[in-house]
Amino acid sequence: MSTEGALVESFQLLDVGVTAAFNDVRARQQAATQEVQRATADLNVASINAASSVLAAQQEAALIVSQATVSAQQLQLTTDATGASLNARYTAEAVSYKNLQLTLNLTTPELLALIWLDAQAEAYSSSGVTPTVRLPASLEAEFA
Repeated sequence: MSTEGALVESFQLLDVGVTAAFNDVRARQQAATQEVQRATADLNVASINAASSVLAAQQEAALIVSQATVSAQQLQLTTDATGASLNARYTAEAVSYKNLQLTLNLTTPELLALIWLDAQAEAYSSSGVTPTVRLPASLEAEFA
């Protein structure tokens, strides 16, 4: 204004306003900024939830594998013990029958007949029935 010949040392603005379009843009910018912040927070929550779910699934899988391993080990121990028991029983019976055969001076068919008769007697002793004992066909010719 000094070029026009007026010298103004100060002035006072009573009403400074912005256009409605500017206010609208500014409001939309603030809303968009808040939406971005909300979406970022939601993404962080979803990421934490997903990580927690993955960790829980990994722990559950590890527990299942551990339980399966324990079950397999128990089954293996039971199977080994059963096998060892059967083997020990078979070995003891074989030694016992061999000693019986040598002590009584029995042939193999005679020993088998004695074992068969003993098994029949044991089966009938608990039932209270007195059986008529017949030799197996394989031994009838031997003792006929």
